[in-house]
Order: sequence, then structure tokens, then C-alpha cells
Amino acid sequence: MQEKIQKKQEGINELILKKQSRLQSLELMTQLNPKAPEILGCAYMVPQRRLNTQVITV
Repeated sequence: MQEKIQKKQEGINELILKKQSRLQSLELMTQLNPKAPEILGCAYMVPQRRLNTQVITV
């Protein structure tokens, strides 16, 4: 009987540790990076309907 209780308690402890680990990783994901992103390029989006009827030059 004691062995069953001990195994269940160990399982509970493992679940608690996993939960703490997940919460820590989620906390890291929510922290914003203070450095602004670097712009590598730009794009001009045109609906396909317009593209078929007009020639677009940039």
C-alpha cells in the first residue's frame, strides 16, 4: 500500500516539475525583445484581378 502511495506521489511531483518548466518557457516567450527588427526588404501586394488587367511598374 505504501509503495502505491509513494509511486503516485512521485508522479504528482513529476507533473508539478513539468508544469513549472512549461510555465517558465511560456514566460520567456511573452517577454518582448527591446531591439527593433531589421527591415530586409519590402513588397507591393496587388490583387490578382488587377494584375491580369494592368501592367504594374515600380
